[in-house]
Parts: sequence; structure tokens; C-alpha cells
Amino acid sequence: MKKKLSALLMGGVLGAALLALAPQAQAATLEFKLNCLIGNGTCTGSYNFGKVTITDIAGGVEVTVDTTSYVAGSKIQEVVLNTTTAVTSATGASFAYDPNGINIGPYCTPAGCFDLNVPARGSLGFAPQTFSLFGTGLDSSDFNVKENAYSLLFAGVHIGACGADPLCSTNGGSLFVGAKADSTTKVPEPAALMLLGSGLMGLGLWRRQTVK
Repeated sequence: MKKKLSALLMGGVLGAALLALAPQAQAATLEFKLNCLIGNGTCTGSYNFGKVTITDIAGGVEVTVDTTSYVAGSKIQEVVLNTTTAVTSATGASFAYDPNGINIGPYCTPAGCFDLNVPARGSLGFAPQTFSLFGTGLDSSDFNVKENAYSLLFAGVHIGACGADPLCSTNGGSLFVGAKADSTTKVPEPAALMLLGSGLMGLGLWRRQTVK
């Protein structure tokens, strides 16, 4: 019994040491696939217009909007998101924050249902586009929320300069698209990794003791 306890304790120490030397766990990431076409207060169809990726950074999140898989050379006119925590500042783009007060194209009109509009005015530019948002306690999990009307979207994007695609050209050279479903990449907390590593190391050493 003493040998087993010693092995487990040694495993804990070695596991902790190895994890301390290893690179820190990656930041949590939330990904929204732009998979429906917005029109008349709904978002319909099954498409691949690109994605919106939200990653934790110090004090907030980094947002990347990429529609190049749909049309190379497309532009990001605007992005709308929902959040449970107020956004107070940004870098790389202007923004407007108004809980349940923002529309995108022919969606959520007239009252609005999104919380955040980037940029507040104008266009972000050619895809992909990356900007950062900040707020007290703001992280990627705060954006994993649907608007409360119509098709319950997680996000919406106005794509411009996409006339090379027939669907876009028949809609005047730009499209309003949305994300009806989300995909969250979860990374274990460092503490959980430490416990797992310690346990595995301890089991390995205990196995060696029992074999001997």
C-alpha cells in the first residue's frame, strides 16, 4: 500500500512539473458558421458563406470574419452579434452596442434584436477581417447566445463584392447571411490538465511497482 501511495504522490509531483514546463492551454474559441440567407425577417437555406470566429484574449475577445471560402475578394460590410456582457471598447473597428436594438438588412425590423454592430458605420473591408472587443469580464462564452426573434440567429454578416456568385449577383451584388447553429471548441482548464496529467503519471508508476 505504501508503495502505491508513494507512486501516486510521485506521479502528482512529476505531472505538475511537466505541465508547468509545457505551453499554456490554448484560449477558448467559439465558431459560428454562416449557413443561411437572411431575407424578410427569416434566415433560410443551407449554405457555406464562411464563418465568424471569436477567441479569448486579455480583457476581451478577438473576432475574425472570413467569407473567402464563399467568394475570393468578398468584403465584410458589417457584423452583428449578441452578447450577455457589455462591450465598452474595441480595436481594429468602430462598434455600436445597443441590447436588442440592432438590425441587419431585412432582419429584426423594425425594433432590432442584435446587441452589437461592427462597424458602427461604413465597411470593415476585404475578407478576412479581424478586430478586438473589450469589456469587464468579456470572453467568448458571452457571445454564445441567440437573438430572441425570428430564426434565433447567433450572428449575422453583410457580405459585399460577391457578384461573382450567381446567388449574390441576383441580390444586387451583396448578401445578408446568418449563423443558425454554433460550434464551440472547448479547451480544458490548466487545473484540469494538471489533475489529468498527475493521475496518469501516478497510474503509470503504480503499474511499474505492481509489475516488479
